[in-house]
Amino acid sequence: MSTIDRFQRLRDHLFLSNVSHLVIDELDTLLDNNFTEQLTSILEAVKGRQLKNRDYGQQIPKVMLVSATFTPIIGNFFDRTFKYY
Repeated sequence: MSTIDRFQRLRDHLFLSNVSHLVIDELDTLLDNNFTEQLTSILEAVKGRQLKNRDYGQQIPKVMLVSATFTPIIGNFFDRTFKYY
């Protein structure tokens, strides 16, 4: 469990190969507060692990994005982020 800022600072010390679930809460608030780049970076790191582990038959991490609303900003974020997921 971490804030986005904390995750970014500790990223080089985290072992994403051990991640089985990623939950990002308050997605609407994070996007409203311009955390799009940081969110994309985190999701890309997990996505990279998914592609790598698919070849080895390992469990692929589950990603859950939670939001109280589904605004056009969230729709655009989903379209860009999960287009090739």
